[in-house]
Amino acid sequence: MSNTKNIKKPQKTPVGTQLGYIGRSLWSNEAVIQSRKNSWWWTLIVLLLTVFLPWIPYLSKGYTANTASLLTATGNYEIDKGFKSMIQSDYFQDITVDTDSDGKYVLSYDFKEGTYDSTSSWDAEYTGNNTKALYKGTYKDSSTGGNATGYITTPTDQAHDYYFDNIAVSSADVISLPTSSTSSSTSASTAYENNGRITYLEAYFFNDVSMTGKDATTSRQYLNNFVASVIFGLDKDSALSNYPHSYVIFGSDFISLAVYPLRSAKTASSPAASYSGYIHDGFNGDTVAKGTSFYTYIKGENKDLGSIYTNGFCTFCDHAGRPSYISSIWFNILILSACTVGSILVASIILIIFSKRKTSLYRDSTNYWNACTEAINLSLTPSIIAFIFGWFAQQYVYVVLIGIILFRSIFLINRYTPTPGQNGENKPLYEARS
Repeated sequence: MSNTKNIKKPQKTPVGTQLGYIGRSLWSNEAVIQSRKNSWWWTLIVLLLTVFLPWIPYLSKGYTANTASLLTATGNYEIDKGFKSMIQSDYFQDITVDTDSDGKYVLSYDFKEGTYDSTSSWDAEYTGNNTKALYKGTYKDSSTGGNATGYITTPTDQAHDYYFDNIAVSSADVISLPTSSTSSSTSASTAYENNGRITYLEAYFFNDVSMTGKDATTSRQYLNNFVASVIFGLDKDSALSNYPHSYVIFGSDFISLAVYPLRSAKTASSPAASYSGYIHDGFNGDTVAKGTSFYTYIKGENKDLGSIYTNGFCTFCDHAGRPSYISSIWFNILILSACTVGSILVASIILIIFSKRKTSLYRDSTNYWNACTEAINLSLTPSIIAFIFGWFAQQYVYVVLIGIILFRSIFLINRYTPTPGQNGENKPLYEARS
């Protein structure tokens, strides 16, 4: 007769029981440990839910947001007044639609000679003493910067012509500054600009600076140095020589905007808000004849200035900023997903280390796969909480998700190694012998 014994196959955990473990693991650490009995594909589903749930607020807000909402927002520090003034100026109607070597739409700023003065100076335009609407200058990006005090550490040694319009009004024309225009500083010692003018917007136009193609990196550095040297007038100690104002830079294929309060103080060069977009995306697939006036394009069927600004220019800027904005959304999602998976892996390492301690109740029954399964299941609750936070406090999603995953894994350790007295194995020696 054969001596072989009948070996019982391990019974699979019923589906209902596995779902029960997943459901109760939202609040029960004991259920998290029991979830190690689940099939691998249930664990995979929980992992996908954990990673994907925090995506939803990002995607929803990203694909429905108006990327140029800053231009029409109530608290935009009056930049809308600056743009409206620019749109109805004579020189703005000289801007035309062109195409680059790849056939993409760009803007050409070949302003008529009567609209600018190249013999004047940046300071004259800034203080309102230029006799023309624009000042035309050249910025040579060298180690000495663009003015007497400028200090540039990484010059590109490029030189480009630019046009400058300081859109400002006399302080006498402004009864009082609205609350949204004041500085956030409450210090009585803070010195604000007091030159008798209120600057709504500084507008700069570069006809041959591009942010696409092989020279994009150089152009970006060039513009950074231009902002530091010309707009802010940074000295060798990185202190501002000029008061910061909201400024917009129009290049051949891009628009870049930085927003500052109207009450200007030389305290910081970081903007309160910003916007960027690409010209060719702004046309949103429309077919436009080369040489068409940009003003004519954004005017469309609109009659009054308010509609031309809101429905024409702001809509164009929304289209221009959308692709790069969506790209940034997906970049943030990628980082968030990496942080989620990384936190789960850290939690699994913590669990496997503590499960192998001498006082662990699961020392002989836990392997690394079990620890990974538990780490994944305990992460579902933090993911749901991060999902909720994402709708109204997106900036805290990373902290909430990573923090709660690691925090809960620490609490789960107590199920591995309960405090003395909770079971016979961990009782004090004199009690264990009784």
